[in-house]
Amino acid sequence: MIETLRAKLQKIAWQWRGVLITAPSVAIVVLGLRAVGILQSWELAALDQLFILRGNTTPETRVVIVDITEEDIQGLQRWPLSDQQLLQILQNIQAQKPTALGLDIYRDLPVEPGHAELTQFMQTTPNLFGIKKVAPDRVKAPPALPYPEQVGANDFINDPDGKIRRFYLSIPITESQIASKIEPKAAQGQFLDGFGVKLALQYLGQQNILPELIDQTKREYRLGNLRLIPFNKNDGAYTQVNDQGYQLILNYRGGKGSFPRITMTDVQENKIPPGFFTGKVVLLGASAVSLNDLHSTPFSSTLVGIPQRMSGVEIHAQIASQMIDGAMGDRPVLRSWTEAQEILWIISWSLVGGILTWSQRNASPKSYREPGFPSLGEAPASSGLRSNHSQHQRWQRWQRWQGIFQSSHLAIATLGLVLFSYGCFQFALWVPLVPPILALWGSSLSITAYIAKTAGDIRATFGRYLTDDVVATLLENPDGIKLGGDRRLITILTSDLRGFTALAERLPPEDVVQVLNLYLGTMAEIITAYQGTIDEFMGDGILVLFGAPMQRADDPQRAVACAIAMQLAMEQVNQELRSLSFAQVQKLGLSTLKMGIGINTGEVVVGNIGSAKRAKYGVVGSQVNLTYRIESYTTAGQILVSESTYRAVPEIKVLNCQQVNPKGVKEPINIYAVQGLGGKYNLALPDRLEEILYPLSEPIDLSYSVLEDKDISTHTIPATLIRLGYGTAEIKSPTTHPMFTNIKLNLHLPNPDLTQEDIYAKVLEQNLENSSFSIAFTALPPPMEVALNQLYKSCQPH
Repeated sequence: MIETLRAKLQKIAWQWRGVLITAPSVAIVVLGLRAVGILQSWELAALDQLFILRGNTTPETRVVIVDITEEDIQGLQRWPLSDQQLLQILQNIQAQKPTALGLDIYRDLPVEPGHAELTQFMQTTPNLFGIKKVAPDRVKAPPALPYPEQVGANDFINDPDGKIRRFYLSIPITESQIASKIEPKAAQGQFLDGFGVKLALQYLGQQNILPELIDQTKREYRLGNLRLIPFNKNDGAYTQVNDQGYQLILNYRGGKGSFPRITMTDVQENKIPPGFFTGKVVLLGASAVSLNDLHSTPFSSTLVGIPQRMSGVEIHAQIASQMIDGAMGDRPVLRSWTEAQEILWIISWSLVGGILTWSQRNASPKSYREPGFPSLGEAPASSGLRSNHSQHQRWQRWQRWQGIFQSSHLAIATLGLVLFSYGCFQFALWVPLVPPILALWGSSLSITAYIAKTAGDIRATFGRYLTDDVVATLLENPDGIKLGGDRRLITILTSDLRGFTALAERLPPEDVVQVLNLYLGTMAEIITAYQGTIDEFMGDGILVLFGAPMQRADDPQRAVACAIAMQLAMEQVNQELRSLSFAQVQKLGLSTLKMGIGINTGEVVVGNIGSAKRAKYGVVGSQVNLTYRIESYTTAGQILVSESTYRAVPEIKVLNCQQVNPKGVKEPINIYAVQGLGGKYNLALPDRLEEILYPLSEPIDLSYSVLEDKDISTHTIPATLIRLGYGTAEIKSPTTHPMFTNIKLNLHLPNPDLTQEDIYAKVLEQNLENSSFSIAFTALPPPMEVALNQLYKSCQPH
């Protein structure tokens, strides 16, 4: 049970090895880049775009701004405005009874006239709040305002890119500041609330919503419906940033102009709409460019145009609005996942990218059945082809759509990730966007690189079954994998071992495979060297194409040169076979392997043959069959070529020409026995010594049967072996047979074991005067080969 489960797990691990290796590795790299802060700027830029995409939320009704514009300053003809002018503005606002009135103007020094009156107003207005700058350039709070009850910190937190995305809920007060005469020592060791926070707490206090400590260790508070958790230096996209004080991420209500506003001049002239300030938080501050209180925010991240900055007073309004909305349950504080959740999220998308890419590497659409489709080169069999053709077109359309999906699946996944992140952001959840995108694409590209890296291995493995030319045609040509073919003139070579069947019957299958691998390996190297295309191995037979898929002018010459080189290599093959340590070989002996080769040049159809599910690069046509017929006429060590090949190779050297009438061919054809090839190849077969037949001292009775195609005739003919040569013999028989007839014979010898051994031979020529014919042995069992060799030596004259 455990072993079965282990085997299944190992199989699954191997099937998904690319994902299991790549996805975790890419995730680790992305997490490492994130940990050292390299991705921080990208992630913050992505956060800015989420703010911009979301735009403004619901209109604000609780917070308004009295804006000091550039036109207001021009109208005053001075800055700063006097205490008298400021007092008039504050009194006009206070007349509508706002809940909180925030003065976002530094007023630590008197500006006469009217200072005494302004001081009196500040001391008697409990809902008036001022500002002080804590760090780095310290500016004191208005002396007349109770500290710290009616004073808030005016400090902003700038990210490394200068934008404000966080704010101080409270900021620590340093001891040197506490030593001031104005600021009481009671504040020592405490925090000063931010200005916008101070205003929000004043508003919420009127609603009986007060801060409540939840966890002192974690510094967690509850403010109405809002749970306050301090910002950590590694929250969200941040990496090791300064998290001093009590910070929160600022969830902007919108961009510039998100709050109702009125100009300072209108307030000064008391042109205030009724109830505009009543029961609200009112902030008085400047948006005038000349006062230099403009700051970069996420909404400054415009792709085109000049980035717009937001005034400090509006940022304080954003903070107050966020706190009030959160406590009232209208709008939550922007929060992020825990670090563990973010790590899991990034790893998950790395796996998604890996799985999507890895699963598509071998994907192919389910093919429709295509009955009635004509084979390569055939005409349609019936009118029913039209419906099949329509089905085939549907299949092709599905292929195209699947191809589009396969090429765009990463884009679809990325879009889904962006939409998910945006959806979460709508609910004030900041989900990492850049790291998972990098993990998604990084994992996909890494697997693509892995596949590309192994493509060489795949190509090499593929090349064991097809030549490099065919592999290149299939993999690099856009039309290489399409079914179909084209007519072309090529030279075809076929080879076959003589006597291998008898040998295979005597050896274990494993030994047969080893013999074949040795033989075919040697032949394949030679064929490749002569740029031939091995179409297929058929047992011990080989079909080779010269001129497909790459056509060259010297295809016939190379085919003949290749055939001679193959025959010359047979001596080396036999030497290596004799060195093999097969037990059966040592027991029975190993016959010498001999090969016959036929070559023909003609017009055929070559291309991808089969179906959409399985196809092969091959060749069809009558010229292929003719090549096989020519090869069947060969004897051991012989090369026969057709008339067309003979005429296409002027440098060819032949021993003789014979006329044969192959099956399936209407007219007799000439075939030529090759001796060599001149020109640049300059190759030749060993001289074939004239076979001398020696008479036997005592003729040997035998019986033989004629092979008709691949079948052995049941009619047995008695005959006599009268002469014997090396690999040849002469048989006296009452029956004559055409040249190249294949026969199976059994010698009637004293040893009954030898009598049962089957000998295969080919008829060479007739001797009508002597009622005999000569033969060439094509397959001799090892024991019979030994016996005939001994008999041959005994016949020779001493």
